This record gives sequence, structure tokens and C-alpha cells, in this order.
Amino acid sequence: MGAERLGKGLYLIDTVAVGARGTVAAYLILGRKRALVDCGHASSLPTLLEGLREAGLRPEELDYIIPTHVHLDHAGAAGALARLAANALVVAHSRAKPHLVDPSKLIRSATQLFGEQLMKAYGLPEPIEEARVQAFDRELSVDLGGGLELRLLYAPGHAPHQLVAYIERERILLTADSVGILYPDFPRAMIPTTPPPSFDPALAMRTAQELSQLPAVKLLLPHFGPREDVAWVWSETERGIESWARVAERTLEDGKGPEAILDRITGDFLKRAGVAEPARLPAYVRVSLWTSAMGLYTYYTKDKSPARAGRP
Repeated sequence: MGAERLGKGLYLIDTVAVGARGTVAAYLILGRKRALVDCGHASSLPTLLEGLREAGLRPEELDYIIPTHVHLDHAGAAGALARLAANALVVAHSRAKPHLVDPSKLIRSATQLFGEQLMKAYGLPEPIEEARVQAFDRELSVDLGGGLELRLLYAPGHAPHQLVAYIERERILLTADSVGILYPDFPRAMIPTTPPPSFDPALAMRTAQELSQLPAVKLLLPHFGPREDVAWVWSETERGIESWARVAERTLEDGKGPEAILDRITGDFLKRAGVAEPARLPAYVRVSLWTSAMGLYTYYTKDKSPARAGRP
């Protein structure tokens, strides 16, 4: 638990999402100024604060809070953290800003998807004062001092309000969910991140192709941790999106629904992970697979209010 030092002035904070280690990461970057990229679920705030303390930082010493997008596992704690980190500027994409200022629509959508029980476990995001949120559209440079600079780049596809952060000097890319999920227990079995309500496979593929051209030598994944097999991660992300999109299309052409999509992508994951049956998968993996299935179903049926069938 806490903060893992990845390099000079760079820490991974495991937010231990809903009690599961190695599932949702935040990243702390320390220059003359200090930036936190992502912050986990609202319920992860105590763990996040402990991680900051282990890295030698109090919340009020943060200069920037940078949620890569407004999904609950990335920005759920942003409002509560901003309240404690009174000196920090919150930086986000312009399409994320309205949801950070007023998360009511986000809460309704997430509750419809996950249900009341999971939402209680995740916690509810708090609103952030509009004046504290700096928004951008395509690209923004954040100067942390001493030659340390973050390039924030728009990265749609997974969500229309997603950004990634590139540390120029170290050639490290904080990917957000522009790459698939690679949990430590299944390091070579990727789960494409294809969630509702706004996943767009064509945009996600284009973003992956564009970002793969950056000269990054290391990727920092929110789900989960550092990866130096950069080319493989990008190629597997593209392969996974394309493959699961075809699965969803064919399943719907067969007249079947989201449960069948889930069965088929789960079977694909089990084969690549070397696991015999779904019951042996951790709950966090089953939730990730279900969320991806629902996102594919939503996209290909153009249903912006996804069905709850088969919720884990």
C-alpha cells in the first residue's frame, strides 16, 4: 500500500480500489511544482492521502490535480481532494470540466450502469468550483519547473473527455485508458477498455495509433503500473479493440444481446490468461469484462441507456 517510487520525483500510488490492490493507480510527479495524475474512486481518498504522505507530501502542497477523464475510477476523488488541496489547480479536458463542476449527470449515468450497491462502494464525486478548473481542447503544457514539463494531449475514444500526460524529459507516457487493462495477476492478458456510454472504437484505434508514435520508452498504466514493452502494449491494444469489436458485431448479427457478448469476450480472456473458468477470476476482472461488454453493446446498438442485464 502507499507510494512506490518509480524514479526521481515519480511515484505510483495504489488506490486499492474497493479493497483490491493492483487495480487503480494514481501517479505523483514532483518537480518544483507537484502534479497528481488521476486520483481513484471517491472511497479511495484515505488511501490516496496515505500515499501522498508516504511520498512526503501534504495535500495542500499539490499544485495540480489532473484527472485524465471523469470516470469514477480516475476522478471520483477529485472533488474531495481539491477541497483538501486548496492551492491546487484542477486541469482537465474541456469536455470533462462540466462534469467536474456538476457531477450529477455523471452520478446518474454511473448508477444506471453499476447499480446502487457498487456505487456505494465506489463513493460519489464531489463538485469542484468552476474557477479552480483549467480546461483545454487539444494540447496544454504544464511547467513543473527545473525543465520538467508535462504535455497534456487530447486522447478520445475510450471517452470523449480523456487526456494523456507525456513527461517530455523522461519520455514517459501516462496513458490513461488509451491502452487496455493489464492487471499484475494477468500481465499478458489484456482487457480492452471499451466502456459505456461513449466508447468509440474507431476513435480509440486512431488515438492508439497516434500516441504510439510518441518516443516513449515507458508507459504508466492506470490499470496497472509501469510497462517497458511499449510496442507490444500498443499493438495489443489495437488488436484487442479490433477483435472484441468484431465479436460484438457478430454476436448482435446472430440476434444475441450483451450477455452473449460478455460470454464471448470472457472466453477470449480466459484463454489468454490461462484460467479454466470465469468463477476463478477476481471480482475486479469480472467487473472490467462486464463493463467492456456493455460498452460494445451500447456502441453497436446506439443505445445510450445500456441494459443492466448480467450485472456482476
